[in-house]
Amino acid sequence: MKAQVMGPQSEIETGAQAVTQFGPTMGMSEDEFLGLVASTLIMIPHRTTDGISAGLAQSMGAWARFGATVATIVDEFGGFIEITRSNMVRTFLEYCASHPQIDKLVMIDNDENIPWDAPYRLAQWDLPVVSGVVCNYNETRGVFACFTVKDEHGVARFPSYNFTKTMPGKGLIKVHSVGTGLICIKKVVFEKIYNSGQFPFYIP
Repeated sequence: MKAQVMGPQSEIETGAQAVTQFGPTMGMSEDEFLGLVASTLIMIPHRTTDGISAGLAQSMGAWARFGATVATIVDEFGGFIEITRSNMVRTFLEYCASHPQIDKLVMIDNDENIPWDAPYRLAQWDLPVVSGVVCNYNETRGVFACFTVKDEHGVARFPSYNFTKTMPGKGLIKVHSVGTGLICIKKVVFEKIYNSGQFPFYIP
């Protein structure tokens, strides 16, 4: 697996004056926001034949302006997503070993088009695992969310327009499972998995 990690950049100089990279956002002071950025590693897996969506590439430009750490991960395993995700975790933990300020991993699928601040809005919750609402479509469900919620019978189901008629809008809800198309996972989660003798994303 090939990983290209782009880390924080120094201030951009224009003549004798430094350019302010980003001001306060998301209800945080500039220092608070930059601290959040410094604690978060964004990873984007992609196949060599696919590349990264134009919208996501544009967001990467915004992230670079305030020194975000972003890694693009080339999938060399032909779509075996569990292998790719597991290697992403290994790369993340290896990077954390030399950059102890980082304690959150945000995974974003290469075909997503998201607002530039989406990964940081997830990271701001400071929870072990929090996912954005990523949607897909098939003829049976129509548009559906890529997570499951247990119904009144305890059966985990995907929310969809055809059946549940509503989709989550904002805030947090407790779910049964989530995909990894847009997800923030804290380092301690992976450490607990390894300490229990298991491996992240391993499918027996």
